[in-house]
Amino acid sequence: MARIHTLPPELIGRIAAGEVVERPASAVKELVENSLDAGATRIDIAVAGGGADLIQVVDNGGGIHPDDIELALTNHTTSKLATAADLAGVGTLGFRGEALASLAAVARVRLQSRPRDLPLGADITAEGGSPKGAVAWAGPGGTRVEVRQLFFNTPARRKFLRAPETELGHIREAFIRLALSRLGVHLTLTHDGRLVYEVPGAMGFLDRAGLFFGAEVANALYAFQGERDDATAAGYIGERDRLRPRRSILPPQAPNRRPRVIRPGASPGTRSGR
Repeated sequence: MARIHTLPPELIGRIAAGEVVERPASAVKELVENSLDAGATRIDIAVAGGGADLIQVVDNGGGIHPDDIELALTNHTTSKLATAADLAGVGTLGFRGEALASLAAVARVRLQSRPRDLPLGADITAEGGSPKGAVAWAGPGGTRVEVRQLFFNTPARRKFLRAPETELGHIREAFIRLALSRLGVHLTLTHDGRLVYEVPGAMGFLDRAGLFFGAEVANALYAFQGERDDATAAGYIGERDRLRPRRSILPPQAPNRRPRVIRPGASPGTRSGR
């Protein structure tokens, strides 16, 4: 008869990673959300092989204190809350402290970070859930994360990744969601060294919608805003006849909510905004 026993930490990490990192696009989403929570105003994303070979996210956010960088690769470590009471007022995109640890469990990860108010930051690598000792790093303020060979130690997961172009399509979709939800942030996406998107921070919502979906869609959107008591709703209403079915329209992402994909013509004429 099989006896109950405690799983080893390495196996726990791989199982947990399967819940957080489904494919390269989910890794991109988690890393970019970390950058946004760190106050970044510029985020550069580079992927190779559809994200299976490389995901690199570089930001100019607040950075990680060098004394904390090894903790950042450990499960359930976070700077975003400290007590149960903090859960009632979470205002960040993530708070569970799982993303970096999950990636480190199923990929080869390098994390470099320096707070802007410190002369030196730290550089640390991890492979299959095992961080190596950190060294000093004098790079620019902010954080740089490299994720190589995603699922290298879980071949069944890697085998079921789709072709690079398919995985890139999922990454593009995640990028569009984030770009539409965070105005004021300069975002770039490159794949195999080729620029896919560049979204300047000064570009407004309608210009971003035009970049991703074309001028016809952008010109068919009209802003609205309503207030009742302490609640405010804002968004865009679209002309259904002009938003003919041709591609998915992705509404902006609210914090800690998964945005719906709205296909023109599939529902009444409203199109969600913020």
